[in-house]
Amino acid sequence: MKLQIVVDRIEGDLAVLEVGNSLVDWPLKALPPEVAEGTCLTIEIQVDPSDTRAAEERLARLRRREPKGDVIDL
Repeated sequence: MKLQIVVDRIEGDLAVLEVGNSLVDWPLKALPPEVAEGTCLTIEIQVDPSDTRAAEERLARLRRREPKGDVIDL
């Protein structure tokens, strides 16, 4: 899935991104250096099957250890 976003403004070390009808704060250092207000960006999101499996296994281990408790150490 690809998302089209626009840099609404820059506030200190954060970029405020317009994603659809929402505004999202994003670390400026995690964006290309040439980003400025009004810059249009494309973000591609895809599932990583390997990392997903590893996360599911880690959560399953935590649930076995704490079957009735809150899982807080992810």
